[in-house]
Amino acid sequence: MTILPFLPERFLYGAVGDAHGDLPSLVAAVDAVREKATATGRTAFLIVLGDAIDRGPDSAGCASLLLRLARGRDPERMDVRIAILRGDHDEALARDPATGRFASGVEPADWAERLNGLPPDDPERAVAADWISFVREAPAAVLLRARGEGVLLAHGGVPHADLLPRLETVADLGAPECERDFVWCRVASARRKTPNRGSLTCDLGADDVSDFLARLAALAGAAQGEDARPFRVRHFVHGHEHAAPGVARQALRDGATAWTMTTFRDDGGGFLDPVRPAVALIDRAEGAEEPSHAEFAVSAMFVPVAEEAKGAEA
Repeated sequence: MTILPFLPERFLYGAVGDAHGDLPSLVAAVDAVREKATATGRTAFLIVLGDAIDRGPDSAGCASLLLRLARGRDPERMDVRIAILRGDHDEALARDPATGRFASGVEPADWAERLNGLPPDDPERAVAADWISFVREAPAAVLLRARGEGVLLAHGGVPHADLLPRLETVADLGAPECERDFVWCRVASARRKTPNRGSLTCDLGADDVSDFLARLAALAGAAQGEDARPFRVRHFVHGHEHAAPGVARQALRDGATAWTMTTFRDDGGGFLDPVRPAVALIDRAEGAEEPSHAEFAVSAMFVPVAEEAKGAEA
């Protein structure tokens, strides 16, 4: 897990949900946060919640855009700061160095299937190989931390109940089992779920999330050293789910809230065109006088994408 300072006087933070190969919608989401940041005299800081690939028509375009942004090589968006988290589709994509064939451990795996049908020297295959290497080093979760509180962001869930006794320091959150839950776990509607280690997509309940946030607050508070101010994690923002209308909000214990930035789909279970990833804006509470001690405010934003933007290049 990566810890980033929360600096609302400098940045407007936008958490972008699963793009799933829909490049025009991803571009629209990025630029919507940029426009709102510019309007307030700040810089956009994007936190991409994973699953940039599969399902949609342009996985390569989404991966290429995010790589350019991460490396400061997008000439139209040099002002953007970005943190990219691993999603299960991103992490599952692999390439056999001996044969050059791509494979994926998730379904649908349409980008891997497409890549294997391309000539060996096709540039898209190089983009995919670059993306695999980049994702391998990407964080599984980010904690935006102010002095007294924080917001946790991940693609999937949080470390489940069976892992909590092992967590004695923040560094323990980098254990493979914890990172797996950040990337792969799903948050169910039940209050609690028994850990099922026979499945990567191990379900969590709302109280399981609350228990982890309380444990994370204790660990992060202890890491603050001389500052004895109580620390709490007020929001958990994640993707990974597929449900209309695009954002789900769930109350947790102790005044915390879970925000699920879902991929749009219709009532019949099919994905809409465009996918339109939801965006969460993370800011200090309106009227807060001291940003380092301010309460976080999270709001959902829907990014409309005009039909004529479909197919446009980033």
